Amino acid sequence: MDLSKEIFWDVDQNLLDFERNCRFVIERVITRGKLSDLRKIMKYYGDQVIIEEAKKIRTLDQKSLHFLSIIFSIPIGDFRCYTQVQSKEAHWNY
Repeated sequence: MDLSKEIFWDVDQNLLDFERNCRFVIERVITRGKLSDLRKIMKYYGDQVIIEEAKKIRTLDQKSLHFLSIIFSIPIGDFRCYTQVQSKEAHWNY
């Protein structure tokens, strides 16, 4: 899959197993990717896989969380990162 290089700045994208590491790929695209990258993974994985994996992600910034909730019509309370909020704030406030 040809995704933006900036998404996986710390990982060799050629060695990445898109099936085995689907939650990692989905999380990176949601938080750091472009809209074109999101469309590519939606075509590759399908909406249902993205929804199920996104619900299991431990941490998401508020912007990404609300974006997913709106795009896929998922109640925000269904996301693990919303129900199990981290007690320590993130380093960056953006």
